[in-house]
Amino acid sequence: MGVFHHVIVFKALNYPMKDIELVLMHEGTHIVRRDNLGKKLALLIVLVNWFNPILRLYLDDLDAWGDISCDIHVCSHFLGGHARKYFDLLLRFSQEENRSEQLPAFVSQLNSEQSLGKRVEYMIRWQKAGKKTGVSVILALALVIGSSVTAFASSTQVVEQQNDMYRETRVQEADISDADDLEEYVIPADQVDEEKWNNAIVYDDELLDPLSVQKNFDWKIPGNNFVRSGAFIKKAGSTIVVSCYVYDDRYHHVGIRRPDGSMLYVNGMHQVTKTFNCETTGTYYVYVENMRSKEIRAAGYFIK
Repeated sequence: MGVFHHVIVFKALNYPMKDIELVLMHEGTHIVRRDNLGKKLALLIVLVNWFNPILRLYLDDLDAWGDISCDIHVCSHFLGGHARKYFDLLLRFSQEENRSEQLPAFVSQLNSEQSLGKRVEYMIRWQKAGKKTGVSVILALALVIGSSVTAFASSTQVVEQQNDMYRETRVQEADISDADDLEEYVIPADQVDEEKWNNAIVYDDELLDPLSVQKNFDWKIPGNNFVRSGAFIKKAGSTIVVSCYVYDDRYHHVGIRRPDGSMLYVNGMHQVTKTFNCETTGTYYVYVENMRSKEIRAAGYFIK
């Protein structure tokens, strides 16, 4: 709630923290995109253009399109494009009694099977497309139509808001990379910069969570340097799945170091997901290498 001072309010819930984190990711995306402010402006445009019933139809779909856009954003940026876990949570929450009194708009607006089905349908379309450039174009068009018929809506503030909403709600082509379409590169063991590798920042949570197969990470990587995981053992014929979002507009290396000392990596930007094959049994590491001089951030997970 709130337009300028945002607060997420819901009662104490008896749910696992991982489920609550997904809810907060969704609601946090609404805040980052200033969706509440956009809704107020859209409503004002509809009121000024009271004689145009078409705009009212767009306004009715505003919440639905905003939720669909946030669904795709969360799944692509934080879950590596894997939507099943996300919508399993939606389905479970939507079946809870008195959900509208307990939960934020993430679930409370699921007032019918049709609304849930629509969100699932568009997620499936996005996944099948692989690359998509604008799930909220209709919303943007609604604001453009409104701005074209009134002097108010042609003001600088409204135009800027339209541009912001379009940029924030679309999914960039460069943000989504299919898991197997990234070319692999190899650095032989004798060409690895051992000094740089040994001076890398190491995030090793094995002692805290030794039995976990999936390791989540949020790494800050200094310029021209590595950040890597602790060592772990893999058998020949197994795989290591790495999925992360690199917060930078340039390409960086995401990969593994193998038992023979060589490095296998992909060159990716924004959302990077890759399954690496383990050809020999031994010790492996997951790493991200910053290829520019300033610090970057990479967040995601790997399945060892």
